[in-house]
Amino acid sequence: MKEFYTKIISTLQSEQALEKFTEKFVPGVRMVDLYRGQYLYQTEFEQLILPAVLIEYSLNHQTNSATINLHCVWEQFYETDNKSADREKALQFFDWQDVVYDLVYQMESLNTGKLTLVSENTVQDETPVHVHILNFECSYMGRVKRADGNYNFVDLEEVSTTGTIKEKELPEFNIDL
Repeated sequence: MKEFYTKIISTLQSEQALEKFTEKFVPGVRMVDLYRGQYLYQTEFEQLILPAVLIEYSLNHQTNSATINLHCVWEQFYETDNKSADREKALQFFDWQDVVYDLVYQMESLNTGKLTLVSENTVQDETPVHVHILNFECSYMGRVKRADGNYNFVDLEEVSTTGTIKEKELPEFNIDL
């Protein structure tokens, strides 16, 4: 997972990412970290610098697959109702999470296949920030042993492919109609 983690950091912090965030008039990702409940237990962690992407994962070695959850963390929303004078600013989060999705969708690393979005949801817990989780799945081959590990290989044995093929006579069938 180290390769995946460093790849997602470099992807979200790249020049291409900065350009995409700038095109949408939203700030880039300022913090990437492994998810440990930072926004739920803020007094127990260092300051969470927003906007942030927190990575949570689960590996299934039976199916060689991984579930990757990206916690997209944004400052608390302003007024988003239909009467709000500043609704566009409040809804910038949707533009920001679209850019995050565009950057990581189908990303792959040495031990993971391409990310495929499975679902997404908003966290409803008592938290002073807005959190939207993008749930991805991918193949995972990080701890899988290669099948050839227990075999002895030899170099260049000569194999003959010449021989004779004998034709077998087919029995005759007399069918009276």
